[in-house]
Amino acid sequence: MRRNAKLTLVASFYFYDLETSGINPKTSRIMQFGGQRTDLNLKPLGQPDNILIKLTPDVLPDPEAVLIHGITPQKTQDEGISEAQFAAFFTEQVSTKDTIVVGFNNIRFDDEFIRFLLWRNFTDAYEWSWKDKRSRWDLLDVVRMTRALRPRGIKWPFIADGQASNKLELLSSLNQLEHYLSHDALSDVKASLAVARMIQNKQPKLFDYLLNLRDKNKVEALVNSSRPLIYTSGRYPSEFEKTTVAVRVGVRQDRPGALMYDLRVDPDEFTKLRADELAAKWALRGKDVAYFPVKILSYNKCPAIAPLSVLDDKSAARLKLDLILVKTNFGKLQKAKKFAEKLNAAYSRFIKPAIFRIY
Repeated sequence: MRRNAKLTLVASFYFYDLETSGINPKTSRIMQFGGQRTDLNLKPLGQPDNILIKLTPDVLPDPEAVLIHGITPQKTQDEGISEAQFAAFFTEQVSTKDTIVVGFNNIRFDDEFIRFLLWRNFTDAYEWSWKDKRSRWDLLDVVRMTRALRPRGIKWPFIADGQASNKLELLSSLNQLEHYLSHDALSDVKASLAVARMIQNKQPKLFDYLLNLRDKNKVEALVNSSRPLIYTSGRYPSEFEKTTVAVRVGVRQDRPGALMYDLRVDPDEFTKLRADELAAKWALRGKDVAYFPVKILSYNKCPAIAPLSVLDDKSAARLKLDLILVKTNFGKLQKAKKFAEKLNAAYSRFIKPAIFRIY
């Protein structure tokens, strides 16, 4: 195990990645942590961290997880530290003042494992990501939006069936970036850092713009303008480079966020439905049924959004965006005065009591 001495830094990135015993942060555990601190020019500061965390006997790892990363429970017992020791290391040496914690799909995966580990070890599960000017960022949507809007200068991978892919190992291999062992936490950190350098070098304006959007107040202000926005998210189809034009049609009632409508889709079919009918269609989202054009946007998850003015003709053609149709659909939504009310009522059916949720 290699650790840095405690550092007091101003405005630094900390790139990190995890290998875990499964995919559920509530029941699975972190087995390996890899990390590297850099300055804002992505130059490494100090030595990388590569830490195994002991898997306790009451936790049985998913066999598929062990096959992917190759770390056995016995190895963590022999070479690792306890969760309590790791919680102290993370809060004292990783999450220092002014640190921007960043990874590749960390906001929806790795960060949740960190939260649950800290919670289990009687440590605040949230302060590490906001207190003392700390923040977090995620490269995955940065990569997606770069591919969608400013792809020049970067080689973009496709999988066997011709579908676009933004997997870290494919992106690093195609662009000849350092990535010696996929699904090793430290190797994935180095690959993520190399991808960040590539985007910062090839598309610096987009890189800086999305970096600034890690501030949830800036996200909220942009979304609440009620103007159509370019929105890139894993929820959108790959055939459109995960990107569409969307507009806020409602506000989340359970947490800070908005309900965004995909303006590729004619709203007439949906604005006429009752709240219970909207809820029924929403509940079936992603299960081989007709596309439901409403998506949740969380202000604090660094969404990749941008004003419509950034869309040039080449990008619109590549994304198969008909801006006349978008304008027409936006006009229809503006006239559907009760749609937001019905959507909010539909969404309320999915909200679980806060007592059962840790977030």
